[in-house]
Amino acid sequence: MKTSALWLMASWAALAVACKDKPAENPPPSCPPGTGWNGAACVAMTGPGPGPTATTTATTPPPDNTTPLPIPTVQPGPAATPIDPTLAAAAGPAIDALAAQHAQGMSVVTTVAGNFGPGQTLTVDFQADPGRCYVAFASGLPGVTEVDLQISPAVSMPGVPAPILAQDQTTGPTAVLGAKPNCFKWAAPMGAPMRLTVRGTQGQGVIAARLYMK
Repeated sequence: MKTSALWLMASWAALAVACKDKPAENPPPSCPPGTGWNGAACVAMTGPGPGPTATTTATTPPPDNTTPLPIPTVQPGPAATPIDPTLAAAAGPAIDALAAQHAQGMSVVTTVAGNFGPGQTLTVDFQADPGRCYVAFASGLPGVTEVDLQISPAVSMPGVPAPILAQDQTTGPTAVLGAKPNCFKWAAPMGAPMRLTVRGTQGQGVIAARLYMK
C-alpha cells in the first residue's frame, strides 16, 4: 500500500513537471493587411499579391479617310473683252522668257489676249491629242496683279461644272501651267476637246496667254 502511494505521488510530480515545461498555446495576434505572423512578429507577406484590376478604356475610332476629296471645278466668271494679240505685244517678252525655261522644243498652239477686269475670264478651245504634252503661259501688263490658268474639258454635262484637269501653281501677274517637267499630258487613247481658261483674278488690264504643245 505504501508502495502504491509512492508511485501515485511520483506520477503526479512528473505530470506537474511536464505541464510546467509546456507553455499554454495562445492564438497569434492580429496583423495589419498585407502582413502575417511568423511566430515572433508581423512581417510583410512575400507571396504574389492580387492581380491588377481590369479596367476598360474608351477609345475613339480613327477618322474615316475614305471619303473622296471634292474635285475642283471651273468657276464661271464675267467675260473679258478679247483683243488682237498684237495689241498685247508688250506681254510677249515675259512669255518668251517663260517658254525658254519650260517649253523648249515645243510649238505654239494658239495665242489669246484680252482686256480684263477683276475676276473676268477668257477661254480658248483646243484639241488634246493622246500622248501630247501641253504647257501654257500668261502675262499681265501693269494694273494686273494676279493671273490664273486652268485646263478643263471643253464639253461637260448640262448643269455640271467642268472639272479642272490642270492649273497653274504660281502667283502674281505671270502664270505657268505645266512647269517643267510637269506638263499637262493627255493619257486617254483618243483625243478630246479641251478648254484653256485665262482668269484675271486681281487687278485689271491687258493679259496675253500662249499655249504650247510637244
